[in-house]
Amino acid sequence: MPQHGLSSIPDRLQAAVQFIAAESVSLEDAWWIIGSSAAFFSGLQHPMPNDVDLLVSARDARRLFAQWQVKPTEPAPSKLFRSLFGIHSLRTIDIEIMGDLEIFADGEWQRLEPKTRERVATEAGCLFVPARGEQISILRLFGRPKDMARADALEMIPQPSALGAKFPG
Repeated sequence: MPQHGLSSIPDRLQAAVQFIAAESVSLEDAWWIIGSSAAFFSGLQHPMPNDVDLLVSARDARRLFAQWQVKPTEPAPSKLFRSLFGIHSLRTIDIEIMGDLEIFADGEWQRLEPKTRERVATEAGCLFVPARGEQISILRLFGRPKDMARADALEMIPQPSALGAKFPG
């Protein structure tokens, strides 16, 4: 489980980390941080995330919209993505809430439901991201140039050694 002290998290992300860690206790379904922020927590330090993509169920998206007083918005028309979408703006960064995110791939809409859920421990609480390999697959599925570049960069980061790792049990 990756461990991040708040001092190791860039200032612009700290508020979002603290906010999500505290507020996520009300969520009923599995949730993940995806995209550039997930890549950051998996070791990709550059480029820095411009927002935090929070993948949740539609039920939890509605709950967050009410809890955070977010008005659901129609994202820009996209032939690639659709979701129950809203933005919660913090002072330093936006949290983009994506309920039941779907991606158009292989000629049909497919709901993005990561199979892995890795805990990222911070002093503020826990966050969840897909495993790095799954993040790479998701980024490649998105297929945009920035996503492909991020997937390539994630692949270049050496895997942590299992030697000396602590396993439960």
